[in-house]
Amino acid sequence: ELTSRKVTAEHIDRLQSWGAVSLKQHSHPHRDRRQWIADVAREKGIMLTAEGYDLEYNLGQAMDGYSGWEHPLSVIPIYSDVAKFFGRTKTVYSNPFMFDSPTAANIEYWYTESDVWKQEKQRRWMPWRMTTFLRRRTLRPETDYSFGLIAQGLADILAEGGRGALGGHGEHHGTSIHWEIWMASTALGPLDALRTATLGSASFLGAERDLGSLEPGKLADLIVLNQNPLDNIRNT
Repeated sequence: ELTSRKVTAEHIDRLQSWGAVSLKQHSHPHRDRRQWIADVAREKGIMLTAEGYDLEYNLGQAMDGYSGWEHPLSVIPIYSDVAKFFGRTKTVYSNPFMFDSPTAANIEYWYTESDVWKQEKQRRWMPWRMTTFLRRRTLRPETDYSFGLIAQGLADILAEGGRGALGGHGEHHGTSIHWEIWMASTALGPLDALRTATLGSASFLGAERDLGSLEPGKLADLIVLNQNPLDNIRNT
């Protein structure tokens, strides 16, 4: 229990002694405790992010010094005042589209959209008995899915000077990051979706000096494609 700022510092000291370089504050209900965590983490040079979803909660976290949050905003669409606020605070909107949504779960769109269980690469690495859930499809109108509006909110924040990152959430390994990029591209376009998934995500992890773009001195982490994702984002 974080009963004081001193106790908070002791907890973070212990994590740092184990080798922690980053810390995620996961929905602590007390604002003073969240402020202690942010202050101590900054003093000790530990990167800090937070759980997100509820708009008012995310606004408060940005005011208290958290540099980013994970999960889509609970409100769609967002208005210009929200986009400007997160733009000016340079808060990172790290957004697994498929996990949370103010409407239907966006991951179900991809389970419905194609025969996912038949994908050759997936069948190589995932035993077919583990793919039975992929063959049970939830049929609903496409307008039930909100990833287009979520992507537009991310695009608006980026346009105001904010920052973004993309990543999967573990529900569907491998393929899921491609789905995330494809959903982001509905508002960002192919280039900015790819930039957010690579350089934006590397920056969010504090690894932009080593990863995320092709520059002298960085790690040569290359993927060679036979089709251009700028022509069709699904070429990823």
